[in-house]
Amino acid sequence: MTCTGCSSAITRVLTRLETAGSIQSFNVDLEGQDVTVKPGAAGMGFDEVREKVAKTGKEILSGEVVEA
Repeated sequence: MTCTGCSSAITRVLTRLETAGSIQSFNVDLEGQDVTVKPGAAGMGFDEVREKVAKTGKEILSGEVVEA
């Protein structure tokens, strides 16, 4: 994620997931090239989020699942 176009594409996808209740919240940090996603009640997992983001043409290079 190197530009505002990239972060905007990811933000659009995650906003839709948040509105649908698939995720509870998210934060996109362009400068740090980091995205944090908190799962929603539907329990959407890391692989599912990765697939949704991939549909934008963006790739998640690494990830970590952290239990709350």
